[in-house]
Amino acid sequence: MGNINYVSSTVKILEEPRQTFSKDSVLITQVRAQLSSIRDGNSQSFVTLIFRGKLGQSVKTYYHTNDFLIIEGYISLKNKKERALNLWPFKSVEITVFKVYPFLLGSNSIKHPSELNN
Repeated sequence: MGNINYVSSTVKILEEPRQTFSKDSVLITQVRAQLSSIRDGNSQSFVTLIFRGKLGQSVKTYYHTNDFLIIEGYISLKNKKERALNLWPFKSVEITVFKVYPFLLGSNSIKHPSELNN
């Protein structure tokens, strides 16, 4: 039986990727995304996607807001330091992504290789 924390899903990128460096100088790219849902209704699931190293740089270069991706990675719950309206602790879902596949890309994501150096 496989690891129950491993997830594969289709996501929609909600904002442009942000990049920082970890304490050990590894490039970290974070993206807010929405999980795709087949249920009817208004249920929306938002997650933070975490990419490390060269994969993060590729995500920053090739993918933009409103693109759809298929991702594979490990899911975890993180306690937020801020509380929503100070009523209860706020937890967020993070997925550390190890594999990413383009699914539906907007016209601003499709670049000719000669345009990548600009």
